[in-house]
Amino acid sequence: MKRFLLLLSMAMLLFLSCERANDGGNFATETKSRLTAFTEMPSRTTLGSDYSVLWSQNDQIAVLGTMNDGSNGDIAIYTLVEGAGSNKGVFEGELPATFDLYSAFYPLNMYETATMSGQFLLLLPTENAIFTERGFVDGANPMYGCGTKDSGLKLQNLCGIVEFQIKGKGTISTIVIEAENQPISGYFLVQGGEPTLYGVNGYEQYSTIAATVSPAIELSESTARSLYAILPPATYSNLTISTIDTEGNTTTRTASNSIVVARSHITRVSEFTHTADNGGGGGGSSNVEDPQEKPNIDW
Repeated sequence: MKRFLLLLSMAMLLFLSCERANDGGNFATETKSRLTAFTEMPSRTTLGSDYSVLWSQNDQIAVLGTMNDGSNGDIAIYTLVEGAGSNKGVFEGELPATFDLYSAFYPLNMYETATMSGQFLLLLPTENAIFTERGFVDGANPMYGCGTKDSGLKLQNLCGIVEFQIKGKGTISTIVIEAENQPISGYFLVQGGEPTLYGVNGYEQYSTIAATVSPAIELSESTARSLYAILPPATYSNLTISTIDTEGNTTTRTASNSIVVARSHITRVSEFTHTADNGGGGGGSSNVEDPQEKPNIDW
């Protein structure tokens, strides 16, 4: 019932005729075919020293096949069979190789539904998310793209990345991010071949993310430890981060200037110290550069 209301809501919102494509029998059951999928940098589970991005073994994507006239829409799950450890992966699934266009979404754990017109609904977690040091866990960073059987699928990142650098004492087990009156989790829509997120009328969005740090990281007073947060592209005012250690000590700090998060870019914030007390911040300015030229954000 919920998905029926979703599709009705999207039809009214976007003036498009939609149909469900992911409930049970609507998944394709043809003989297996293969599609090549490319990522852009920076992206998903693995971040090397040069910010290279890599597919991981058993990665899965949702693939929608359509004809140029919009007919014969089918969706299937494709699994990585070649290319683990590179940004070029070969995925295998059960769509015929006769579709004119293929649209794809990664990761499956954020995938909610898709429509014949090429819209994908996703859910960015507001709680029970997972952060890890120096990279992403599987299924952390959403991507979307289109292509043909010959050209392959060129997946693009839907979000940006904020790198938090934390010093101090204790072992950090939880991080809570809060954005003032701006959605950073909940339901989003992507459509039309463009890597742009939209809200969906009638479906919840939230201004917080509560994430478990896995594995928990022991802080150092001399060397900062980096953790990465995936956020929708936006300019964030008064972005707040709370670090919670295994002893229950919490430090809350709010950025003193706006943080600009751009799609497929990494924004690095100034180091801050975790203590048992709340902290403040100084001044500064923000802009988004390439990963090798990451700006500071003051706290």
